[in-house]
Amino acid sequence: MGFGMGTFPDPAIFLLSQRAGLAQLLCAQLYNVPVAELQAPSRGRPRAARARQIAIHLLRQVFRLS
Repeated sequence: MGFGMGTFPDPAIFLLSQRAGLAQLLCAQLYNVPVAELQAPSRGRPRAARARQIAIHLLRQVFRLS
């Protein structure tokens, strides 16, 4: 099911995706790894794994997401 033109059925979903993207971008820049490496299915380099852990921590503690 596509939503077309970047629309979401619920504005809350849009906000959640924006927060997740922000956490990923912040951690990727802080640890100097590409965002794609954070989103990879494997842990990858230790630097990328640490950045992913910090991004998850931000999402859970700061943004209160599961």
